[in-house]
Amino acid sequence: MMKNPENCSRAFFSFTPVCEDVSNNFSESYNNTLNTAREMPLVEMLETVRRQAMIRMDMRRTKAFKWQAKYSEKVANTIKAEKKHLFDCRVIPSGNGIYEVGENNHSHTVNMVEKTCVCRRWSMTGIPCRHALRVILKKKLDPLNYVSHWYLTSTWRKQYCNPILPVNGINFWRSSGEPTITVGNVLIMAVRFIGQGNNL
Repeated sequence: MMKNPENCSRAFFSFTPVCEDVSNNFSESYNNTLNTAREMPLVEMLETVRRQAMIRMDMRRTKAFKWQAKYSEKVANTIKAEKKHLFDCRVIPSGNGIYEVGENNHSHTVNMVEKTCVCRRWSMTGIPCRHALRVILKKKLDPLNYVSHWYLTSTWRKQYCNPILPVNGINFWRSSGEPTITVGNVLIMAVRFIGQGNNL
């Protein structure tokens, strides 16, 4: 964190990816998959990881194609969660699409034209924060019209349109013409039992 804060803190994140995740979920998921295959021979281990990735991709593809709303499930869940906090928000119009939204003892500037809020959550996630949501609902507008296109269900489905292809078994592989690698003599280490002296 001290050396590369721009890689570890949301304060330095770009708004372009509309993703607020600061986690190592990818590496944890990979390590979890690898744990089941860690003691296998290399080719077998890689094949196990590939097959598990195929299964995961297929499950997510199925979930995406079953979802019928215009925007992904995350949008629905986020907006539902943010709506619970709207009672604490008060809207004061400023003009030209700019509003002041008070929440408890704090004020937030919401710019509906630029789709920004001073809390930065709307810019960071691509989904209206509670302050923007309060303005949107006060104006009787549809919150979904203010969500980033990255959350469209059609975009979600495109992520999984190119599956990981199956690989034929080893008996179908072409011969490389290289000599077969064989295991050399196995060295059996001497075993010393508890209480046994140094002289065997």
